[in-house]
Amino acid sequence: MRLTLQEQLFQHHPKALRYLRAEAWPGHIPAIVVATAGITCGNGWFSLLDQQLDYWERFIDAQASQGAAENTWPFVVSARRDNGELQLTVLIRTPDGIGVMSSLWEGMGAQVRQASRGTCECCGKSGRTLGTGKLAHVFCTVCEAHAHPNRSRIRAWVDHHFDSGNNLVMTVCGLALLFCAAYFGVVLMGLMLAGKSLAQGAAADPDQLGSTP
Repeated sequence: MRLTLQEQLFQHHPKALRYLRAEAWPGHIPAIVVATAGITCGNGWFSLLDQQLDYWERFIDAQASQGAAENTWPFVVSARRDNGELQLTVLIRTPDGIGVMSSLWEGMGAQVRQASRGTCECCGKSGRTLGTGKLAHVFCTVCEAHAHPNRSRIRAWVDHHFDSGNNLVMTVCGLALLFCAAYFGVVLMGLMLAGKSLAQGAAADPDQLGSTP
């Protein structure tokens, strides 16, 4: 994400992102957490991220108003693309160390991931997931053309010759079934005509059946 956009997030959500911007992380946070920290998702997911960070900022404000110490507030570690989805990692200090805010984040995290799957990670317009696993991205048509020009041309051909690329398999299967039905129909018609011809020949000259010249 562009630094200018990250700066806006830091200004809007100073408490939730307090450690991401800090020059030195507190000693109670494991080094592996610090090593994976950062905002690395695309610019197109800025609005989604801003909305979710607003939730955590308000959550922290509520805790602070009740007298909770700063080292007990949740804090954001990273915002990244994972398997084609926006993954926001929020941690909290527990008596046993550092834990994930799974109980609070489970429902909202699912909403974020669902929304990100239909939002272009580059520009924020409506998009679709391309690829699988760690290589999955979400692009709109324009951004896909810039990122993968060859695949974009193939997709355009498929969309032109078939109603939708997503229906390609169903279309091919349908055409195959029609071909098979037509083929067996012709074979059946040929057998019926052959049988009818033999029957007519036998009826016209029954004495010739089995005779020799």
